[in-house]
Amino acid sequence: MLDIGKDNNSGTVTNPANPNGLAGGINQEWRKLEKTSQFVEQTEDIRNIMEAISSLISKTNRLDVPEVLDATVSTDIDVSIHAYFIQRLGLTTIKKRLCYKRYMESHEVPVKFYPPEYFNFVRHMRYRETQGAGFYALKHSKQTIMMFADAFGIVEQFKRYKLPKEPERPSNYDVPFPYIVAKYPTFQYYPNAKSYDNKLFQSMHFHHWMVGYRAPSEMAIMKTSNVAIDFEGNGTLSIVQPKRHGAIRKIVLSKSVLSSSVHKSFKNYIDNIRPKAESQYSKDFLYIQEDGKPFTIEHLGNKLSETGKMIYPSYHPYMPRHWCCIAKLIETKTETGHFDYFVVNGWMGHKGIQTTMDYVAPAGEYYRQYPHDWFGHALKSYDRIGKRDFPNTIRNKLLLGKVSPVKPDGLVEIRTQDLLRVKETS
Repeated sequence: MLDIGKDNNSGTVTNPANPNGLAGGINQEWRKLEKTSQFVEQTEDIRNIMEAISSLISKTNRLDVPEVLDATVSTDIDVSIHAYFIQRLGLTTIKKRLCYKRYMESHEVPVKFYPPEYFNFVRHMRYRETQGAGFYALKHSKQTIMMFADAFGIVEQFKRYKLPKEPERPSNYDVPFPYIVAKYPTFQYYPNAKSYDNKLFQSMHFHHWMVGYRAPSEMAIMKTSNVAIDFEGNGTLSIVQPKRHGAIRKIVLSKSVLSSSVHKSFKNYIDNIRPKAESQYSKDFLYIQEDGKPFTIEHLGNKLSETGKMIYPSYHPYMPRHWCCIAKLIETKTETGHFDYFVVNGWMGHKGIQTTMDYVAPAGEYYRQYPHDWFGHALKSYDRIGKRDFPNTIRNKLLLGKVSPVKPDGLVEIRTQDLLRVKETS
């Protein structure tokens, strides 16, 4: 661990390992917004803090960021810069932890952050646990204090705190059937059917279900340069993954999704829809608003949720990712006779194979209900509730024996003890 002290003249952090004083002191570029950071912290405006951090990152040399900060002179911006360069946390993660910090500071059993104190933190956590806080809420709070403790070189103290046992992950993923997903690319989200926003969200929802983005973060930062299409209409999609520290996963899409002229394909959107809103603010961002500006992550999440619920009331921005994973598993089942979770793991970009395997059980239930190509059927047009909600290939047949009950908009619940029969219709 580096010895960190104070310069007697300037009162700034000094680093004996750096004789030139380049240790994030007052003269460094990343500390020049000190007055701004004080104002931002007084107003607790997280958005302004993140804008300041984003501006400073491009001007900061990693070598100028000290390994350990002095808690008596540091600010949230200082800790965030340390978290980005030294702890290698993403901006989205940093923002979430700053939000948790605000909550923890204002709690009835408040937490100190400058400097963090172990027993003060433990009292806060134990009190919240007695008030019913769950594993994930406590986990986020511990991650928040660890970000600050790491910045101040006292992280080992806080590792002592043990979280309660993590609950088992539910394996029941509620997703709509393909004939519901097929409504998203043609649904009128806004009164003016020809409006830019209407066509934008038709395209975005179509891409979301077919690709399985981690939304809204991956969608908000997508660039047109991430879409590669050759003269034959073939190509790939390169997705930057903030959750995986910026790692890129590359997937090969079908022509229907990538370059079709009759679907809300990527090529169709880039060539015919996006140019109508493009401006000097758009840069290379793929999805842009009507004024040409890219989406913030929060705003995009809200808009996806708002428009998505118009078709499927229980929609949330992560649902299309669950749907895509199940659909890909079913695709491998129809093609090979078994669920190839290794192929699906690569497509989805899951960190571990177990995450993909968690989807196998619900995929099996959905496959028994609807043993067909989910992607292919989602590309069809089912424009009204009724007969067409079940394709002719299964509408007039008995569905497989012991499967889960189903409504027109999805499963009632996943179980295996009840019989479902779809009677012949004339």
